[in-house]
Amino acid sequence: MTTVSVSLTKEGKFGQTDTDLGQGTYPLLPVGSKIAAGNGVVCAVPSEEVLVCRAAKPDSWSADTPDPEGRHYGEHGFVIGPADRRAY
Repeated sequence: MTTVSVSLTKEGKFGQTDTDLGQGTYPLLPVGSKIAAGNGVVCAVPSEEVLVCRAAKPDSWSADTPDPEGRHYGEHGFVIGPADRRAY
């Protein structure tokens, strides 16, 4: 199965896993909806075929919040769709 991840301190990443989610039916987010995880990660469905996720330091954090050791807060994310598949 193909996976994708997003982080406040690392570029988005595509990967593979052997995890089996079974044969269940999983609900899809409706077009125009978004989910904000509360930690700076926001995912949105701008069209029926596209998923976009972005991670950035939340506005609620102090501007002088220190970076974790060896990493840097930045804007990272991914886009998945028929015309575009990229991580940044």
